[in-house]
Amino acid sequence: MMGNIGGWPVQYPNQQTNQLVARREIAHVNGADGIKSLQLNPLESVIAVDDTETNILWIKVMDAAGFPTLKKCKFEFVDDTPMPSSDYVSKKDFDELVNKFDKLMEELGNGKSNK
Repeated sequence: MMGNIGGWPVQYPNQQTNQLVARREIAHVNGADGIKSLQLNPLESVIAVDDTETNILWIKVMDAAGFPTLKKCKFEFVDDTPMPSSDYVSKKDFDELVNKFDKLMEELGNGKSNK
């Protein structure tokens, strides 16, 4: 913003409007009473780990009027190593099956299979 004082241009610092910025953090609480007593400003949210129950998370979201919404979630840790699918066979197993098929075809006198 520019102004003029005594003929000299003056630049005023940018004026900021009061805006609420949602803060996100992880907190630790003691059960439902703990998450209910956790103070937040309007439009803020928090994820809280419940220290009294295993694998429980609380999500508290404040609306613009300052009213809370609470959600209790159960989570579990998962192993991120891929599980072998039973829908597919390994190359080794496939090659063994082809060899068995070829032996059966030879015994029947029909020759080799097409690979």
